[in-house]
Amino acid sequence: MPSSGEPVGSLHRLVPRDGRLVSWTLPEEQVPFSGVSACDGAFFFAERRLSRIARFHPRNALLREWQLPAGSNPQVISLDRLGRVWFSDANFNDRIGRLDPRSNKIALFVKRGVVTFSVRPVDRLRLGRVVAAADLASYLDVLHPGPVREHGVRVCESELTPSTQRPATERARVTVTDLVIDPTRQVVRPVDPPRLLRFSTPVVAPLDLTEQFGAIYATAGVFDERKGPSRLFRLSTPG
Repeated sequence: MPSSGEPVGSLHRLVPRDGRLVSWTLPEEQVPFSGVSACDGAFFFAERRLSRIARFHPRNALLREWQLPAGSNPQVISLDRLGRVWFSDANFNDRIGRLDPRSNKIALFVKRGVVTFSVRPVDRLRLGRVVAAADLASYLDVLHPGPVREHGVRVCESELTPSTQRPATERARVTVTDLVIDPTRQVVRPVDPPRLLRFSTPVVAPLDLTEQFGAIYATAGVFDERKGPSRLFRLSTPG
């Protein structure tokens, strides 16, 4: 059993149709941070405390973990269409990473001077040829990752036992509110070399992002609402 006061990580699968909830308790010290589902039903997630990227499939309850270099702090992850996992390394390492689960190799791309919170492939085919990153220095970066040396990483596997299925009985009334938000339009210019287009965002640092029809949408929130408003940005990148 975990020692008193230690956080216990867990994974949950909820079927909204019938309210059935299945939970898997992770081994001690494994605390998931963010995750993304794959087309085969697997679930990838980042383990910040252990510097790992993990893959779990509910079909066989198999947990596979890839050990990242010492000091890595994976936070927000995403998948490209080749099945590779992109992750932000937000432990003041100035880099983003790419894990290939098939070859068990990673590539690390250095971005000097800023801490990256999230990263997403944004090229038209979403193959990771172009990725966007949200930086905690109030930047949105559009990167063209070049070829870098890949490194093999250690892989370990374990099986998880699910808890008894139980209905998610708590029901809350959801209020739907339609709110019209007037946008603020402005033009921002890239300030770095062509292989890295860095756009300064107004007011607060972007946290997460996605791409749609050639534009990058980013959320930008503040941790203390008294220090300023949160924002939703849409950046139309050149080219």
